[in-house]
Amino acid sequence: MKAETYTLRKSNPINRQAVITSVVRKANELELDKDFDIIIKNHDSSKSAKQRRLSWLWCREVADSGIGRGKSAEGVHLDAKWMFARPLIFAGDDKYSMWITDLYNMIIEKYPNDNDRLKSFFELSVHTQQMEVSMVANMLKDFQNYWTSKSVNLTDPSLMGLKEL
Repeated sequence: MKAETYTLRKSNPINRQAVITSVVRKANELELDKDFDIIIKNHDSSKSAKQRRLSWLWCREVADSGIGRGKSAEGVHLDAKWMFARPLIFAGDDKYSMWITDLYNMIIEKYPNDNDRLKSFFELSVHTQQMEVSMVANMLKDFQNYWTSKSVNLTDPSLMGLKEL
């Protein structure tokens, strides 16, 4: 089952009731012979949380576009870490950047379609959650420029509450 996120906004009571109805309906449709995690938490409206949500939305949009080499949103996210986050994180550390690049190339050569192995590699070497908000903004701008140049329609960041990335 694909993970789903529902956001209740106090500023929109009509939509809030519709979302609650959808969540209850979805909960009632869960298969009783399987385990599920249901998490209800306060909504994080920080700029970094908005950036994360936008990043994952864009990854889904690229995956759904068919242009993203048939990858899932997670596969697009892994590619984005490599293409856009890595250069920002390792800027100025050429030796480490070369080492990471060589290691990545060896993994890709040996396991070209193994997203689990790539995910493990990135979790060990490229940590986007430790990036500053300004670095994430630059990464998102690079992502947006790259994919819009390939005719992928990405959601406007202002619709996610970001006046600027």
